[in-house]
Amino acid sequence: MQTRHRRRRIPKPRRSTNAIERERFLRVRNLCKLNLNGTPKILAIDPDLHATGLAWYRAPDWHVAVAKVPKDLTGLYAAAAMGEAIRGVLMHDFSSFNDLIVVEGQQIYKGGDKATQNPTSIMHLSHAAGAAIGAAMGLNQHAQYVVPTPQTWKGSVPKDKHQARTFIKLGWDYEFRAGYCVPTDFRGRISERFKFNAGDWKHVGDAVGLAYWAAQEIKRIR
Repeated sequence: MQTRHRRRRIPKPRRSTNAIERERFLRVRNLCKLNLNGTPKILAIDPDLHATGLAWYRAPDWHVAVAKVPKDLTGLYAAAAMGEAIRGVLMHDFSSFNDLIVVEGQQIYKGGDKATQNPTSIMHLSHAAGAAIGAAMGLNQHAQYVVPTPQTWKGSVPKDKHQARTFIKLGWDYEFRAGYCVPTDFRGRISERFKFNAGDWKHVGDAVGLAYWAAQEIKRIR
């Protein structure tokens, strides 16, 4: 009689912050303990070559914006122009005294759209992310910063589903669009630096998710 062996269930790897991110989250939390409020001021940026999303969060307050670059600019020139556009938004609308800056890093992985699999596209997007970090840190020299990849902060969850989950946690009603979500009762402030359209929530929604994720990590990390 053959003995049946039960197949062992292999647990999925848990997403976690790396050592650098952990150290910086701890620094932010420790610094906030010295403040009377104790609530971190977080600036999150979801980089793009032509429409970068920005979100400023200090619970329970939100302030969002989009930085835009003309479509006729591409590659390195679009990334450089985006750095200037982001700097303009930050100087016009956002406090220069933030505790933490979060900019989404880039990675190449299977699945998803063609842009996420194309090394050249990812390279250009990485330049935009670098320009975003430079613009933000230039105005926030004493802030901590982290650059989590999409896999770190939202896993493999599609953009629209993850945005929906974030908006639900924040108590916002929303509508699904083609691949992203649009809040229908956003209670924060929207910057007027660049014209803000419903379609801009594609990237601004991710910036909101980044800021919320970072706030939760600051609470969670040990």
